[in-house]
Amino acid sequence: MTAAPPTLAVAVAMLLAIGTLRGGIVNIAKYVSLAGVPPYGYVFWLSAVAAVLLNLAAAMRGRVMPLSLPYLRYYAVCAALGVVFPNGLFMYVVKYVAAGSMAVVMTTVPLLTYFFALLMRMEPLNALRAAGIVTGFAGAAIMAWPAPGQSSELSYFLLLGFLCPAAYSMTSIFASRARLASKDPMLLACGTLTAAAVLALPVALALGQMHPLWSSPGLPELLIVGHGVLTATVYTLFFSLVKIAGPVFYSQSTYVIAITGIGWGMLIFDETHGVAFWVATAFILCGLTLVNRQQRSVFNAA
Repeated sequence: MTAAPPTLAVAVAMLLAIGTLRGGIVNIAKYVSLAGVPPYGYVFWLSAVAAVLLNLAAAMRGRVMPLSLPYLRYYAVCAALGVVFPNGLFMYVVKYVAAGSMAVVMTTVPLLTYFFALLMRMEPLNALRAAGIVTGFAGAAIMAWPAPGQSSELSYFLLLGFLCPAAYSMTSIFASRARLASKDPMLLACGTLTAAAVLALPVALALGQMHPLWSSPGLPELLIVGHGVLTATVYTLFFSLVKIAGPVFYSQSTYVIAITGIGWGMLIFDETHGVAFWVATAFILCGLTLVNRQQRSVFNAA
């Protein structure tokens, strides 16, 4: 049997690592949130840790994030819309929703990105991809619909959770349309995460949600730092994977995120899921397949 080319083997390993880590991050967030760590204090620390690590990695390569006005504006918008708001909301919602469910919810980013791109006339209407949106939205509706005997409160939190991928999608579209002299993804990530920490700090203080890591250090505090380290790691793997295999190949990580997120939830929180959940997940993943199948690119300018 002929061995796989080294580049393909490395790309597949990176893909699996990204999906597994991101699926695990969902469960870390649930554990830390259930431990009582407030959302925006959590967002501040994970953003700050990831920002420090990425900026150090960039500096070691002799690169520094640009600080001119257009870049500062870009960092602020991406940080607010793509980090602080959705991550704060995620930390709140995941306390009430199964980690596996939230992992599946987060895979809808490509569906929503194409949907918003259609609304903004950034992408032409494609029948196959449009069918993917309909299929994915049907899955979301099935997942959010209360099961017999289930409280409607869970459906409320699940629907609220869909605002997270919606915000990430809008951030992606904003990033693709930004007019910047250079779009080095690593430096833009450095700037965005630095801005996220700067923005999250006053929000956490104003809401009384600041969480000093040193006051009573324990497992939740260790996991917060670990979450920041994993975030920086995932970003680094993302840049490397896109460089060697392209964004379409990277998009397949959504399937791994769903599978590992569900698996971690079952292992750590002993989560169980009914038939409706598995049907909804199948619909959403089928929708993703249809949308990704003819992925062209809202991100050509990025």
